Amino acid sequence: EKANWNDAEIEAMLNYLILHRSKLADTTFKMSTFNEAAADIGTKNLRTQGPVKIGVHCKTKWNAGAYNQINKYLQKSGVHWDPTLGANIQGTATEE
Repeated sequence: EKANWNDAEIEAMLNYLILHRSKLADTTFKMSTFNEAAADIGTKNLRTQGPVKIGVHCKTKWNAGAYNQINKYLQKSGVHWDPTLGANIQGTATEE
């Protein structure tokens, strides 16, 4: 069944993964870490619709989400990312 995520669940997942970022392998986590994140979300009773989140839901959300796209961007040489300003692209470069 397709997972439906609310903002609180996404925030809980990201907070868990940030807290456990030492388990990051390149741009993703092992399945065991996604399973742990799902279990952590479950303990918070945040679900409003859809199935209870499991590890595969967290992995899919991570891989499809902006967080993974930011990580890919950061792998490029000479780029910058600020959590508030983003890439801080201004002027005519915003049109590209």
